[in-house]
Amino acid sequence: MVTDEIIDTLLDQPLFECDPTNRTDNDTPLHSAIRFINSLPIPLSDANHTSSLELLSMMTEAGSDPRLKNKAKLTARDLADPRLEDVRKLLEEAERTAREEGEDERELVGLVEQEEDEGVTGSASDSDEEPARKR
Repeated sequence: MVTDEIIDTLLDQPLFECDPTNRTDNDTPLHSAIRFINSLPIPLSDANHTSSLELLSMMTEAGSDPRLKNKAKLTARDLADPRLEDVRKLLEEAERTAREEGEDERELVGLVEQEEDEGVTGSASDSDEEPARKR
């Protein structure tokens, strides 16, 4: 059985790519995981339900972007069987989080660019200022 420790070790590898796409459908690993989960007998057994949610959580926490669309312009949530409400809810929340984090990053980049445009450098402490000259 694959443990969380093994998965975490894999996901922490340098140059590990969370969102490579395949050649045929432009599916990401998240799309592939959903296709696999959809292939399981529904309703999911307790073990499959728990494992599916844990897998998707680990993938999104490791950096898989749930907003990416495949060749058919579908996200992983779009592919998820409508009967898998918990799976769809988890992916919807991951999409919301990714959007919010993206907005935070854009705001941060915007602030940095604004400071660079305004010539702001250094910290805001008084210790960065030159001491007043004596006359």
